Amino acid sequence: MKISATMIRTRISSNYNICYRIHGHLPADIKPQRWSYNLTVQLRLWSVAVDHTDSLTKLILLFQIIEIAYPDTNDNNHYPVYEDHAVAPHPLSECKFIRHLITHSGDVKSKQLLKYCKYIGVPGVMLDITDNDYCQLITSKLLLMQKEAENIIKIALTNQ
Repeated sequence: MKISATMIRTRISSNYNICYRIHGHLPADIKPQRWSYNLTVQLRLWSVAVDHTDSLTKLILLFQIIEIAYPDTNDNNHYPVYEDHAVAPHPLSECKFIRHLITHSGDVKSKQLLKYCKYIGVPGVMLDITDNDYCQLITSKLLLMQKEAENIIKIALTNQ
């Protein structure tokens, strides 16, 4: 038996073409973006949040963007104290309350959160995902949370 060995040589190549268009001129005062670790994480969270289909998860991710910018949720300058259940709370405080209702269970013990529950017309308990009305009410706050997170990212992107 005779075996004939043959070596096969394969050459593979690849080209990567980039195409871009610039509409108009760049401003004369344009500067390089100053990147930070926080901004990078916030942009990743934004990317995950906007693609996510579960509204409650999306709310949690959006609040994480806010929390990176203002990590001390007890700071009354960023999250003002909520005292009157007849008026809407400060937007950042409301975002904090929404996140708290989503991520905890049991009865509400915080006086501010109890006032917020009264404001939105729910009992003083954390979110029960089997209660469709409660879930719809909480998910209706998605635009508020998205707007606040987006504003924080815009500020970080324009902060030179």
